Amino acid sequence: MRRIQRMGWAWVLACAAGCYTGVEPSAPAQPRSLQDVDVDGGLSTDTAGRFVFDAQARALFDHFLVATGEVDDDALRLRVVREIEQRLPGQAASQAIEAFDAYVDYRAEATELVQPAGPGPHPRVGLEAQLADIRARTVGDVAGVPDEGPRLAAAVRWSAVADDPNLAVSDRREQLRKLRSQLGDATPDDDPSRLLLRVRAALADIPAEDLDARRAVVTGLAGAEAAHRWIALEQRRAAALVSPG
Repeated sequence: MRRIQRMGWAWVLACAAGCYTGVEPSAPAQPRSLQDVDVDGGLSTDTAGRFVFDAQARALFDHFLVATGEVDDDALRLRVVREIEQRLPGQAASQAIEAFDAYVDYRAEATELVQPAGPGPHPRVGLEAQLADIRARTVGDVAGVPDEGPRLAAAVRWSAVADDPNLAVSDRREQLRKLRSQLGDATPDDDPSRLLLRVRAALADIPAEDLDARRAVVTGLAGAEAAHRWIALEQRRAAALVSPG
């Protein structure tokens, strides 16, 4: 399985399960984007004490993965491992760490799948089956990671419709409208990770410097407290980009 260096942002999609050596590692570096920000999501177990990879667990993993690239990849993984070990006992913690590594691998491979490898048209045939294979080899059939196959199929269809020179403007607009609905309804609106994607999509066309407009959008989708945290996080990341070192 791949190392975390392969992490990239798509829908946002390597892996090396850590082994305990008896030596306590040094404190991981603190990503600026995570400073003074409460951890999203949560971790839980079933009645047998096994880790449950649900939507809350995925939201917790996504919370830390936002900082990908800000610090050394091993340091970022170590921060996740420590968070898990503070929340879960022995075997459940090991299962959660394994799930995190598998989720990182899933994100990385899925990102490669949907991004063109070079110039020219992106091959669209068989993408849904390939995504299903990636899922089976990484996270498996867990509730916390929704089946993105239908959304991928809709995205492929969207690209084909948008590029079809034979479609009338009105027909193209109507087909894209229907596909937009399919892209947006793949998972429940209250899914934590889906909410993150909705916020990012809503902010895509709003200038970074227009803080009032961005705050209003996030407030409408996630509430005033979340908006305050989101804007503070954006400002810290912007500062990190311009600060020396």
